[in-house]
Amino acid sequence: MNKNYDTEVKFIKATDEMVKKFDKSFCFSALYGSQNYGLATSESDVDVKVAFLPSPQEVLLAGKRQAMTLTKDGSTDNTILAKDLRDVFVELYKQNLNFLEVLATPYFYSSHEFSSVFEELRTRSNEVARYYERGFYLCTCGLFNKLDADFQKGRFDYKKLVFGLYLRDFVNQYHKGTEFKNCFESEHEKFYADVKHKKEIQHSWAMELWGDAQNTMDKYFNEAQNMSQTKNDATRKW
Repeated sequence: MNKNYDTEVKFIKATDEMVKKFDKSFCFSALYGSQNYGLATSESDVDVKVAFLPSPQEVLLAGKRQAMTLTKDGSTDNTILAKDLRDVFVELYKQNLNFLEVLATPYFYSSHEFSSVFEELRTRSNEVARYYERGFYLCTCGLFNKLDADFQKGRFDYKKLVFGLYLRDFVNQYHKGTEFKNCFESEHEKFYADVKHKKEIQHSWAMELWGDAQNTMDKYFNEAQNMSQTKNDATRKW
C-alpha cells in the first residue's frame, strides 16, 4: 500500500481532532476502507478507526460499551468510527477484516502510552490475522454475502461490485498462506479502480464476474464450516 498525500493530510486532520477530543484516553487511530485496498477515487472520503480507553465509571457501571460515528454534517473528508478499546480486541478475536486492516495500513498513529503495544500488534499482524482462520473465512464471506444480498434485491452498485471482487482476491491470497499485509495487493487493482471510477462495464459481464466470485466465496465458506474451531490460545493470551 503506497501513501497518498491527500489521504495523509485528511488522516492527520482527523487524528488531531480525535487526540483533542479523547485526550489521555486516546489509544490509536488507523485508516480503514478503500485507500487500504487501492480502490479509492478522487471522490472517496477517508475512513478512520479510533480506539479509546473507557473511564472507570464506564468499566464498572455502563451496561453497554461506547461506539460512535463522528462524521461532521456535510463532511466529505472523513468518516470517523471511535470504539472502546475492549471492543477493538473483540473484533480482532472475531477476525473481522474491517478491524484487522488497521494492523496493515501505512496510515496510523498511537499515543505514547499505547505505542509499544500497537507496534507489536502491527509487527505480529500475520499471527493475529491467523489466530482463528475459520473465523476469518466466515467473517469475510459474511461481508461478501451482505453485498450479494443487495445484488439479489436488484440494488446494483459498482462500488459494491468492485469491493466484492476484491474480497475474493484477498481471500485467495490469504488461503495461499500469503503474509497478511501482502494480501491487500491485488493483481486486478488497476482494473477495479478503473471500473469503480469510470463505471464502464456491461451489466451482463459484471454479473458474470460476480457469479464467479460468488462461487469462490461459497467454496471458502463451505470449507470453513468443516475447519477446526480451535483457536490459537498462545496468541489470545499474548
